[in-house]
Amino acid sequence: MRPRLRLLTLLTAMFVLLVSGCRPAPPATPLTEAAEKGNLRLVQQHIAAKSDLNAKDRVGLTATHHAAIRGDLPMAQALVAAGADLAVRNATDRTPAELARVNGRIPVAEFLEQAQSRSRSGGRGLVDGGLGVSGVLDSH
Repeated sequence: MRPRLRLLTLLTAMFVLLVSGCRPAPPATPLTEAAEKGNLRLVQQHIAAKSDLNAKDRVGLTATHHAAIRGDLPMAQALVAAGADLAVRNATDRTPAELARVNGRIPVAEFLEQAQSRSRSGGRGLVDGGLGVSGVLDSH
């Protein structure tokens, strides 16, 4: 009887995981705070937990705005690949790309402008995190 009980417990646990979507819980640190501090690991955990990537902090900045201000290209790439809205504006009516450019973060500004242009043109978007594959996919 004991092996049967173990099997039933295992099947119940698997069912609960499937029903819940197997989604990890978001970290206790808010996404915008993690981005402001440059903590890519926490940002990735928020992405995995399907946190709202366009949530704004107390001053009206999203995680993508923070990545742009910091000039944090890997973080910007992760947020774009996860579907962050690049057209969202902060309290001073600036997009992440505009903030990156104003703050002299040219590589991040160019990346965000290119990603925003792709999304407006109906392309597949940034599939590969900036490694060139998405350009090939867009042409087919």
